[in-house]
Formats: sequence, C-alpha cells, structure tokens
Amino acid sequence: GVVFKPMSQGAIYASYGTSLNPSLEGLSYNTASTVVDPEKTYTLEAGSKWDFFSGRVLLSGAVFRVEKFNARIPGLPTEPVQVLEGKQRVDGIELSVEGSLTKAWQLLAGYTLLDSATVESRNTGELGKALVNTPRNSFNLWSTYTLRNGFHFGGGARFVDRRFGNTINTRFVDAYWTFDLMASYPISRHIDLKLNIYNLSDKFYFDRIGGGHIVPGPGRSAMLSTSFRF
Repeated sequence: GVVFKPMSQGAIYASYGTSLNPSLEGLSYNTASTVVDPEKTYTLEAGSKWDFFSGRVLLSGAVFRVEKFNARIPGLPTEPVQVLEGKQRVDGIELSVEGSLTKAWQLLAGYTLLDSATVESRNTGELGKALVNTPRNSFNLWSTYTLRNGFHFGGGARFVDRRFGNTINTRFVDAYWTFDLMASYPISRHIDLKLNIYNLSDKFYFDRIGGGHIVPGPGRSAMLSTSFRF
C-alpha cells in the first residue's frame, strides 16, 4: 500500500493488488479442464487508521472493490466444464476498533459490509445477484476485563448475515448470532486455569455453504484448560 498523508495520530492509505485462483479448484482433473486459465482478481482499497489515548485504542476503516473479470461459468457441450467469461464484483466497507479502554478493560470489535454481484454471465438469471457464501453484513465483538486478583473474564458475539447457496439466489441459509464466554484464574504463580464456553445459546446455524453442500456449525460446548508460565 501507499501512505498518502502521514499524521501524528494516524494515516490515510491506498493499495492495489492482484491474485490468481486455479481453475481446477473443485473440478475433476481432465484434459479439457487443464487448458482453462486461472481466474484473475483485482483489488483496490483505501482507508485510514487512527490511534487515541496515547496509542491504547486503534480505530481503522477502509473501502474496497474486488473485481474478477474472468470468473468461471459453465461451458457449452463443446467447451470445457468451465470457461472464463463471467465478471463478478464486491464493493465493501470495513470498520474496526481495538485496544485498552482502561488498564483492565480490553475491547475488539469489527464490522464488514459486502455488496456483491454477478456483473456479466451467460446465465441472465445470475445478473445482479449476490455471490455464493457472501454475507452482506457481518459483525464481531469481544471484550475482556481483569480484576486485581488476576481473575480474567470476558465474552463476545458474532453475527453473519444471510448467505446464498447458488448463483441465482434461490437457495440460502438464514442469518445467525453466536455468543461465547471465557474466564481464567491464576491458581498459582505459574499456573492459570481457564474455561471457555462456545455458542452459549446453542444456536443451530450453518458455518459453511457452497459447492452443493452445507456444513452445520458446532453446538454449545465447553473447554477447561490450564496454561503454564516459566
């Protein structure tokens, strides 16, 4: 990235990047598919980062565009299984805050907006539709607090918006929230006892979607562990 305007509390930056994605991904290896070139993705981003309270809190934000000019789409009977003639675009915003609000209280939070769409395709039913497994909104929050006796506790939440399972947006999974808790206590000078509780409300949700399948997320669980300091 390139920093355009350095300042004592932060900076404004911009960056540009490219990446490749092999076209054999998720496909059976055969003579027809080996001749398909990789997909090419271009990313443009601009943002700013600021620190406050003597560097204890960092605020950051960015806007970006990700474009794929040769996205994979199904080929005709005389063509390979996939051909590179589609165009996809994601416009997004990222916001985050992290740091120590006090000596004992720490906070981490982030929000992402993804406005995705198929821009060009042989299948007119895909045009303007959201991309597979791309939530429009996602949010996470985690906060911890430490008492003077060393007792450390905290919790957090995560939100993932509705996601589509096909390119014409007729299949989808619902949005969901999950909540986690943690606590730790130093039982001696060198040993900490720690408890984590995941998915506190035992929410049934789908963690992954795409490729004709869905994977449920784990239900409520707990883990008790110890850590050693030397």
